[in-house]
Amino acid sequence: MDEIRLAILGFGSANRALARMLLEKSEPSSSSSSSSCSSSPDDRKNNNSTTPRRNRRNCRNLRVPIANSNTTRLVPWKVVCIITRSHGRVCIPLSSSSLSSSIGEDDESYEIDLEGALERVESGQLLDDTSLVIPSQEHLPA
Repeated sequence: MDEIRLAILGFGSANRALARMLLEKSEPSSSSSSSSCSSSPDDRKNNNSTTPRRNRRNCRNLRVPIANSNTTRLVPWKVVCIITRSHGRVCIPLSSSSLSSSIGEDDESYEIDLEGALERVESGQLLDDTSLVIPSQEHLPA
């Protein structure tokens, strides 16, 4: 398992709570410092976090148990699609789409800004590809 890719069908209170839990439970990779990933749920809620959203995306790793073992490992994750009935949809572009072909990259170089999607839906706005599809953490400039 190299990466967990999530498609969220429906973005009501239960799936928004799941999204928040995933963000809260995420851990830094071994190459990221834990200080660059720390922000409490209250900080995120009040936008008081000193860690920019773009840097916190480097922290999207979940601790997953290894079968037949008492050990775990960190597995990176990202949201690739959110589809809702009343707030629209946002999905990363496929390799054949006009966005990815125009810049010469495939779908692995994108992810959905989950925190941005939560903010938009909770403020009554629609989801759209133009503001929520962003470069993945491994494709960010240093």
